[in-house]
Amino acid sequence: MQYRKLVERLKIPLPTLKIDPHVHTRHSDSSSSVKDVLNAARQRGLDGIALTDHDNIGSWISAPQLDSDLLIIPGIEVTTKDGHLLLLGIKEMPPEDLDAVAASDYTRKRGGIVIVPHPKIPFISIGESIIERIRPDAIETYNAKVPFAYITRKSIKLAERLRIPQTGGSDAHSDKTVGDMYTVVEAEDRTVEAVLDAIKKGKIRPAGKTSSRLEKVKMLFLLGVSRLMFWRRKKRRSLILLEN
Repeated sequence: MQYRKLVERLKIPLPTLKIDPHVHTRHSDSSSSVKDVLNAARQRGLDGIALTDHDNIGSWISAPQLDSDLLIIPGIEVTTKDGHLLLLGIKEMPPEDLDAVAASDYTRKRGGIVIVPHPKIPFISIGESIIERIRPDAIETYNAKVPFAYITRKSIKLAERLRIPQTGGSDAHSDKTVGDMYTVVEAEDRTVEAVLDAIKKGKIRPAGKTSSRLEKVKMLFLLGVSRLMFWRRKKRRSLILLEN
């Protein structure tokens, strides 16, 4: 607190950290191990990453033992009934089959923050009406894997309309793309708590570059798979309702 007051009084710029808040490992659907991901982050000059495997928290449990230099933020990309959410700062799995509102409440009660990733991607993203309800701490407007620029532009407009801070993330599913996009964070110190607090306060900005065309093609393939799974889930729910 005293440090912050001194900084404000003297108008000293806060130190900036390069954080990639959206990274996957072999604990979900990445081709790379936790160790390879951490090595890549260090080689690309990142100060830290959030390990956000799909519906799995195993990666960050071993990460601090592998690298003491990087700031490692615990997280998860959880699949809610309404779409994907990045939950940062929590160290336990939320219950299954939560909707986005319940998942957000669960996270905030445990001191974490909520980020909406790739908000305009069909079938896997949270819809605008839900985003307005949960009021996420940030929206990932710059995702390195998003295949079309118009999607990024729509995401930016959404965040600006709702006046919600914007993050950038690599959405890396391979160590080769870690840090392609990242978030510059003006944190009061080099801790997980300070980074999460800076994100909530909007002391951030997206940075970096988009991934290669090949990586974007992979994203389109994953979208096709997600669409198939979406329709299968919808059909299964309809059958359950008919049986009841």
